Amino acid sequence: EPKTQPAQVAQVSLTFDNTRGLLPSEFSHVTITRRFHRSGESEYLINEVRCRLKDIHNLFLDTGIGPDSYAIIELKKVDEILSDKENSRRDLFEKAAGISKYKVRKKESLAQLELVDKDLDRVGDLLFEMEKNLRSLERQAKQAERYLRLKKQYQEHSLAFAQKALARAQAAQAQLKPK
Repeated sequence: EPKTQPAQVAQVSLTFDNTRGLLPSEFSHVTITRRFHRSGESEYLINEVRCRLKDIHNLFLDTGIGPDSYAIIELKKVDEILSDKENSRRDLFEKAAGISKYKVRKKESLAQLELVDKDLDRVGDLLFEMEKNLRSLERQAKQAERYLRLKKQYQEHSLAFAQKALARAQAAQAQLKPK
C-alpha cells in the first residue's frame, strides 16, 4: 500500500457568531485560525488576517471565553468562590466587569517599565565608564600636547645650538686659513 506523505501544514479554525456584538469586532462572524507548519512555525489569523496570539487573547479578554474564563466554572472553582480562597470571588467579578483586560495591560506595562529601568541602569553604568575614560583620555591628550610642545622646543634649541656651533667652527676655520 502506498505511504502518504506527512502534511506540511495543519490548520484549525473556530468561527464565532458575533451578531449580538459580544466580541469587540464589527464583523457578524469572527473566525480564529491557527496554522502550524511542519517547520515549527505557527501563525494566527482573525478573519483570514494575520495577527499575534496576544491579539486573539485581547479579543476574548472580557467575553468570558478563554483560559481562566468565568463562562464555565469547574466545581473546585465554585468551592473557592464560596469560601473566597485567594480572592476568587473578586477575580470572578473583575473578569465579568471587564476589568481583567486593564489588569493584564497594567501587568504588561509594569513589566515594560521594569525593562526600561534596567536599560536606564545599564545606560547609567555606561555613562559612568565613558566619563571615567574621558577623564583618562583628557589627561593623555594633555600629556601628548606637552610632549609635542617640548619636542618642538627641543628641536628648535637643538637647531639653534647646531647653527651656533657651525658658525663658531666656520669662524675658527677661517682664522686657521693662511692669509
